[in-house]
Amino acid sequence: MYPASSLTQSQTVLRYDSSRAKDEAVDFSDLQRVLEMTEPLIVDVLEANRSSHPLNKMPVNFEASTETTVSLAFELNSTDAVEAQQADPGVTYARDLVAISHNASGVTYAFGFGDRDYTNWPESIGRVLCVNLLSLESDVDPVSRVLPLSAATVIETDAAITSLAFHPQRPQVLAVGDRSGNVYVYDLGNRGVPLLIASTHQSRLTHHDAVTNIHWVRDPSERSGFRVISVGHEGMVLHWHMSSKLAAPVCVAVVANDVKETMQVIDTPSRLVASDLPPLNQASLLVGTRIGKAMLVNLAAPAVKGGVTRLTRLHTAATRLRFKSHWDRIYSLAASPLSRSLFLTTSEDARLIIRRVTGDDDAIIDMTLTTQPTAAAWSPHRVGVVAVGSTGRVLMFDLTVSIDSPVEEVSLRSAGDVTSVSFNKDYPGLLVVIQRDGTVSLLELGSNLHRHNTMDAQVRTSLEDGLVNWL
Repeated sequence: MYPASSLTQSQTVLRYDSSRAKDEAVDFSDLQRVLEMTEPLIVDVLEANRSSHPLNKMPVNFEASTETTVSLAFELNSTDAVEAQQADPGVTYARDLVAISHNASGVTYAFGFGDRDYTNWPESIGRVLCVNLLSLESDVDPVSRVLPLSAATVIETDAAITSLAFHPQRPQVLAVGDRSGNVYVYDLGNRGVPLLIASTHQSRLTHHDAVTNIHWVRDPSERSGFRVISVGHEGMVLHWHMSSKLAAPVCVAVVANDVKETMQVIDTPSRLVASDLPPLNQASLLVGTRIGKAMLVNLAAPAVKGGVTRLTRLHTAATRLRFKSHWDRIYSLAASPLSRSLFLTTSEDARLIIRRVTGDDDAIIDMTLTTQPTAAAWSPHRVGVVAVGSTGRVLMFDLTVSIDSPVEEVSLRSAGDVTSVSFNKDYPGLLVVIQRDGTVSLLELGSNLHRHNTMDAQVRTSLEDGLVNWL
């Protein structure tokens, strides 16, 4: 329906007179008047609709295709040539592209240069480059295929970047985690200059190892509706309030390999290398460890009044379930955005495992791949579609077709290791892939991988029942 205000442009209302004889000639002057009056209104409505879907203005041609292709590939560098020449010889910039996040509008992407293996010293300076996808065609050099630093909003931290997370509802708010254990929150809406609005830098209790992941969790007591949860490589999960500008954690949990509940004795803390917050169950957090275990951790722990400032006030996480997933380090862990109970893990042991968040430790699907799966993501549009990144390629799985092999294998421009793959919930046909060497690829997914499939409901029901009976 058109807005009432738009009808005030004319006080004349034209109506078709149905009483006219059928053989009477059409008065084209009346038809022309109708078109002249309605055309501006239609154009206004169509333009408003187009502007509300900004990805439709992307320079990439995302028309329906039956196979996945690389529509655009470019290179990001943490420093440019001029800056490298002028830099202090004692200053080292992290050069591995390891983290990615897109904002609530789906248009702005943040890319983090840092350390995924958590081996670099904190003195390695980290950088985040924030890029608008709509301007890529004009910003990327057509010859070198390099995006210059001048085309990005740059955030610099004292240590290598390890994690990024945009606020789920505020497109300009970005949380950044680094190798030294600090968390920073920036406002990118300050005329292109990042404004630091919160930081754990002054907190007496914070992570003492890399921040492997950051999550925004719903919290009605917070003005923005969300609090920050940071996951540390040392095994701690810290809860922070934005209202206090991350001055001190309001809740601390230690995820241990084993906890004697009656005595609250903490065994060796787990080395947390991956985590995900189930979108349909934000009371729990899924975490993956360096030794191949996956755990479900309860987030509904009470906050400590005034914040936690002493180690004696630490408490163990209510680890609800433990899964014996892999024989080696977990590379990625992803909860299905379309199910309350399904999640997947990939590992250095070259396996992809799909299982349920239940007491049953048996895997539903356990694939051994021919290549090491260094990154994985679950589609937010189809429950049966999974993207897996490896060395120089991306494997696309469609469980409605096969449960043990990919339906497509896409070769990338670079042969470097894939460090992250990211679907875009606002645009079903887009998959963004980053590689350690700084290459960013925009993939146009085949229509069969993002359009509705009638078998998806059956796949989800079967997987949630622990069965594979749809093929």
